Formats: sequence, structure tokens, C-alpha cells
Amino acid sequence: MYVVEHPTDRDGVLQRLAKRDINCNVSYPWPIHIMRGCAHLGYHEGQFPVAERKAKRIFSLPMYPHLKDEEVDTVIDALRDVI
Repeated sequence: MYVVEHPTDRDGVLQRLAKRDINCNVSYPWPIHIMRGCAHLGYHEGQFPVAERKAKRIFSLPMYPHLKDEEVDTVIDALRDVI
């Protein structure tokens, strides 16, 4: 994964990239401490504010072993344009 962050408009950036056929992923939409699978640990929303803030800002750019250099350049150029 290649995770990046936009401080104010993640969803808008994702929409604008999708219009250019660059589909990104929000791999971690919730911080671990508030996921149901970790409820037994007893944490609750508000205990880790930095993680919660980051979860609303981060997304993953396309990345996989067969991505060509020109495709990487396309993603970079599009990201620069939309932000």
C-alpha cells in the first residue's frame, strides 16, 4: 500500500481521481480501537484522537507489482492536478 493523506477533502480527491479512472482505496476507514473486532479491549471513540483524525484523511494510491512507470506517472500527475 502507498498511503497518503489529504487534510481537508479526502473524499473529494477520491471522487476527482475516480473521474480520471484512478481508483484509490480507503484501506483503514476506522481506527483499530473502535472496530467491533477489538471491542473486547475496552477502548472507545475519543481515546486516540490522532488515529481517529487520520482515519478520516488517509487513502491508498494504486500500487501493485506490475504497475508500469508510465502508470505511476499518470497517478502522480492526476493527484497533483486534483489537489
